[in-house]
Amino acid sequence: MVRDNKHIIVKKYLEKHSLVESNIISFNNFIDHRMQEIVDEIASTIENDDFEITLGKIKVSRPIITEADGSSSLISPSEARLRSLTYAAPVTLEITIKKDGQIDSEDVEIGRIPIMVRSNKCNSAGMGKEEMIQNYMDPLDPGGYFIIKGNERVMVMAEDLAENQSFVETDGKGNLILKLFSSKGTYRIPTTITENKKGLFDISFGKFRDIPAIIILKALGMVKRESYRRAKIYIAEQKKKA
Repeated sequence: MVRDNKHIIVKKYLEKHSLVESNIISFNNFIDHRMQEIVDEIASTIENDDFEITLGKIKVSRPIITEADGSSSLISPSEARLRSLTYAAPVTLEITIKKDGQIDSEDVEIGRIPIMVRSNKCNSAGMGKEEMIQNYMDPLDPGGYFIIKGNERVMVMAEDLAENQSFVETDGKGNLILKLFSSKGTYRIPTTITENKKGLFDISFGKFRDIPAIIILKALGMVKRESYRRAKIYIAEQKKKA
């Protein structure tokens, strides 16, 4: 008997994981960490002249629905489908205003955000099989999608370079090219280092093209000959690895 070992790694992975697991993990990370990072970054750019404004914690609640009589209640993904509603949750932000020694702080609802089904903020999170059936939900539903006006909407996956990790490759002419996405906070800038015909390295990023690497190094404070020598050794080592 010949055993079929084709795609054995994929089969073993799918025994314990789902194809949409990465979507859910990414959404949970965005809600738990990235949103607060964005708020902190915006807060650092606020100019406090007459008023001192401080942005605090941002919070995402559970998906709710507000009825015509003003009452609010939790909503399930199945109810959102049946009633052609958007499965979304309110977002509140702590805003503190200080002027003339007086401080006023309040949690303000700044909007609503669609919630991914089966994520940590989904109302089905933590439910057992029987409880999900009672709420008209499929226990085998892996989630990983949104419900917008009753319709399911999925994320389109895109392959991208890892942040702050260098990748060395060669072009069609055999020249070395180093690429990386320089990332800090919400800013991501693609950077490319190439070797020109004279054997010198040029750097391209944003709207700037083919700037000599030595100029960038000096602008960053690397003015001593010893520091430049170490940088040259590091680049040579990267060339050998490629």
